[in-house]
Amino acid sequence: MRISAPFFVLLVFSLVALPGCDSGGPGGEDEPPDPTDPSPSTDSVTVSAEAISESGSRIDTAAIAFDGTEVGTGYAEKTYEEDSSETVTVEADADGLVAADSSVGLGSDHNLELTLPEELPDEVTLSFSSVTADADSSAAGTWTWNGEEIASGEASGTHDVSGSDQPGELCFEEGEFFLPACRELTPNQDRSVELEVQRKEVTVSVTPEDSTGSIRSGAATKIYEPRRADSVTIEGEGAATLPKRSGTRDVFSDLITEEPDTDKLDRYLSDTSSVAADRDVSITTNLTKLPACSDGIDNDGDGFADKADVRACETLDGEYDSQDDNEILKAVKRGTSVVFDDSTFVSGKNNEQVARIRSASNPMPPSAQAAKGEVEVFIEVKQSADTSGEDYAIHIKAGPSNDNLTKSDTTEVVLDDDSRDGWYFLEAVGIQGSVFRDGPHYAVYAWDDTKALGEPPEDDGVRVYFFAEQQKIRSHSITYVYEPEDVPDSKQNTAFQQGQPTTLESGECVDRSKTDTVCRVPAGRDRF
Repeated sequence: MRISAPFFVLLVFSLVALPGCDSGGPGGEDEPPDPTDPSPSTDSVTVSAEAISESGSRIDTAAIAFDGTEVGTGYAEKTYEEDSSETVTVEADADGLVAADSSVGLGSDHNLELTLPEELPDEVTLSFSSVTADADSSAAGTWTWNGEEIASGEASGTHDVSGSDQPGELCFEEGEFFLPACRELTPNQDRSVELEVQRKEVTVSVTPEDSTGSIRSGAATKIYEPRRADSVTIEGEGAATLPKRSGTRDVFSDLITEEPDTDKLDRYLSDTSSVAADRDVSITTNLTKLPACSDGIDNDGDGFADKADVRACETLDGEYDSQDDNEILKAVKRGTSVVFDDSTFVSGKNNEQVARIRSASNPMPPSAQAAKGEVEVFIEVKQSADTSGEDYAIHIKAGPSNDNLTKSDTTEVVLDDDSRDGWYFLEAVGIQGSVFRDGPHYAVYAWDDTKALGEPPEDDGVRVYFFAEQQKIRSHSITYVYEPEDVPDSKQNTAFQQGQPTTLESGECVDRSKTDTVCRVPAGRDRF
């Protein structure tokens, strides 16, 4: 059979225009939201209702009204502002059938099915239950129907009443924590009612004070619900209105301050207090400054906090000190320019494995005795690109005087870089600041790698020169970090005058030739 073009167009249009057949309302299957459309407000709720027969089919002729105003037939929906204290009554009515209605709270969305029976029953069953407005529990109390008590001390239950087309009132009351709630409904069929009840409210007033008694307006006070399921925050001195509950609420204040002329942060915290959740309370939280090395924040902006800020939060013995109140280190770079002859070198030959490359006449600043972690050692060295195996290490001796160098330490072996040719500064790592603990006087030695590794000398004839020919000036530098608090009081002034210490920031020491300048710790490194 052939179908004419006009008939085909009419058939397609008819199919497109058919209404959806699902019971969830017009429009058929849900479509994914259009990302260009504005999102629905989180402060609105939707109530939908469908009139159905006792067999479960939709009654398209039934008029559906919201609070007495007809909205649609068969199916209708309406959007309201969210308000858990308000209710809406939805009614469905059709000729020849018993009308049905339901009242629901506007604290959440509702999808209602209103069954319209063919005749009024002699008796119907009311199934009732309570739910708190915050939806975290139910409430047990006294239930009444038209003023007559039908249950006591219950959160839910059932009760049989005579069938009627006249509305009655179902009420709930619990005197300690909840406000009374009622709902009107018509007992013209079995009804199931969930009654939303509101908690009574209490006020928690908070005053955050420091140890001087000053009110700290920048403090944030958290008040936790029982079981710490949720919390509210009060900024500075203020109050919050909260649901009345059994149990207690935890309360504590937190304050992070920034010094006006620096980026240094400090944290103040109060002890956690517990207050009754079933009455009005007023509390003063006492803020106490936490040690910088256990306050949970990066006080100096170097990317590390507390135990992770390894040198700043360690003792001079390298142990983590949670009570250390300073995450900010000072850094000192001390360099020396000296004149050497051309015989300053080391090699694997006997009697050539050690060479002193710096005298002990010019001591480090006294603050070196409080140096933490590794120190940075740069030596100007001359190597040849056409000679391999020019490996060596740096050895430092230090002590209270030039003739009493009581401590020593050796760097890791500096491997030969065949791409280098001539003079350049090379970093040697592995010297610990504790080498200066007995005193700031020191001497620097170059060791052949066999000496550094404790191996027998080899007559390989390879030489690494550390300084130029006579009258040429070459140099070395040593950088360390310390906390002023660790320097003996008698040496504080001298320590600040020598070496020009300053607060560490991100960056590097670029110009190695300058002496007595400040070196800055690069972010993300635990040493220079």
